[in-house]
Amino acid sequence: MKLRFRYFLLTYVLFVVIFVLQKPLFMLRHLSQFKASSFGEWMQVMWNGLSLDLSAAAWLTVIPGLLLMMTIWSRKKIWRRLAKIYFALASLLMAGVFVADMAVYPDSGSKLTAGSFGALFTEPTAVFGGSVWSVVGGFLAVLIFALVFYVIFHLSLLSSNKLERKLLPLNPLLFTLLFLVIEAVLLIPVFRSLSGNGMDISKAFFTDNKRLNLAAVNPLYSTVATWQGKGGFTLPDIKLPVAKKKSGGLFGSKKKNDAEAVGLFDPAVNGEQAKPSRMVLNNERPNVLLVVMKNMPASMLGALGGDKNVTICLNELVPQGLLFNHVYATGTEAKGGLRALLNGVVAPNADSKMPTPSLVNTLRKEGYLAAHYSGQDIDGTGLRDELKADGFQGFVTEKDFSKADHQNSWGVHDFPVFNALLAELRSEKTEKPWVRMVQTASAQPPYTVPYRRVKEQVENNAFAYGDACVGHFISELKKLPQWEKTLVVITSDAVGTYPKLDELSAERYHVPVLLLGGALKETGTVDTYGSQADLAATLLAQMGISHKDFTYSKDMLSDAAPHFAYFGTANGYGLLSADNQLIFDLKTDKAVVDAGKEEGKNKDLLKAFREKLENK
Repeated sequence: MKLRFRYFLLTYVLFVVIFVLQKPLFMLRHLSQFKASSFGEWMQVMWNGLSLDLSAAAWLTVIPGLLLMMTIWSRKKIWRRLAKIYFALASLLMAGVFVADMAVYPDSGSKLTAGSFGALFTEPTAVFGGSVWSVVGGFLAVLIFALVFYVIFHLSLLSSNKLERKLLPLNPLLFTLLFLVIEAVLLIPVFRSLSGNGMDISKAFFTDNKRLNLAAVNPLYSTVATWQGKGGFTLPDIKLPVAKKKSGGLFGSKKKNDAEAVGLFDPAVNGEQAKPSRMVLNNERPNVLLVVMKNMPASMLGALGGDKNVTICLNELVPQGLLFNHVYATGTEAKGGLRALLNGVVAPNADSKMPTPSLVNTLRKEGYLAAHYSGQDIDGTGLRDELKADGFQGFVTEKDFSKADHQNSWGVHDFPVFNALLAELRSEKTEKPWVRMVQTASAQPPYTVPYRRVKEQVENNAFAYGDACVGHFISELKKLPQWEKTLVVITSDAVGTYPKLDELSAERYHVPVLLLGGALKETGTVDTYGSQADLAATLLAQMGISHKDFTYSKDMLSDAAPHFAYFGTANGYGLLSADNQLIFDLKTDKAVVDAGKEEGKNKDLLKAFREKLENK
């Protein structure tokens, strides 16, 4: 009987060891992102990810445990035959999630989700890339790793028939009950991890370096965490620990009242008393349409120095609207970008659990109706709940479109989504003002779109498709009566992984903001520096609505407010203004960028911002 228990324990240990060894292989595959990490940090990745590895290994050990109980009652070789089938399938599963996780990480900047793993079978180009050879290479890697994993199990557990040769125990019923007790103990971490409160990948997080945190996460665990078929699991937001202040560098010598010294949070200069210096609306209660383009960088817009052959529709619309030349994303993640836009927060990850004001809820109090439009699954990401909390009442998602419109793994392309919005506007009868937000989605891996204008570059072609959809929508909207009392805001959720830019560079965060519509009485450009978080205060101020609760949001059209853009990532922070662009690297504890007419000017302001965020 001891042999059976040894087999059972060895099975669990082998699963754990394989999961642990996947972590340094993941880091080696993306060595360019981890070469600066110390040996100790590599060890910490394996150690801190162990809790998720133990849970995932428990899931996979349940069935081998049940199969081992068969040997208590029979010497027949059916146990080994079934075990070989199971371990072959388990090896394929582990290899599939491991390889897919390594493949999607560079583009997504996150761990594998259930949707991405499902795309491995339905749309492999979304996982491995657009070429046939990349798909072939990806599946070949899966088979190779699956073979290696299976060989480990075969040599350790399946190659010998010791169990069948051993005499049956004297009391099979007693030992079966004993084995069931052991199985029940094993199921405790299984049910705990699969419970609504237990499925949390942040259990593996141990540092303010996002890449190291993600490397520690078990890919099978993160896949199950986002599976919606049995219990509605969602991937929680990444909560990064606040960086500790160091004795030297930017955050070294703390002065009293730094924030007050620069007037950063004084309502007299940055709240409801600061009236706009420039009124650009002809209607205090216009309809507000937020067009949030997926991953759209400023470098794609010809008017902001980008390729004029990509966004030809937006280029034509720029002279008809008000273009903000210096607006920057608050971070690198789309979900955080939405929080910045809707809640006016500059550190979306840190603030996500705190009560925050909402642009939509504020407008709802003024009698506005609110609706959200997207071609993606906003339930699987947990976005619907956040949008409801922000005040949105109605939703159009990928579930509202026909199967013919579902052309990829992540949902519906942009054109049907804009057409659905147009159909609603054409039949609309209400006289109440409304706020609507429509999100594009096509400019993301694998960048396959039903459009072939920019044939030489699939990424640029995907952005060109989104541009064409927006251009067509605006041209149709102009024909409707709502146009005359509507303000259209075209911007981006974040800048994705294309084009490839240094994480600690200003260009990495530069996003477009263009105002259009019949409610806009002024055209031209705005050279004020600001961030996504400033949009809420800017719009509310134009409408004569107080924005005093939006602590971090500044009116970009008020001369009284301080004008700058702040961004933060796991590896550094930046504060950009017309006089000084300062970017601080947490790894080296130094400013890696200090440019502009007045070098070093933003040092105190950046410190004040960090102190406010860390002590809120």
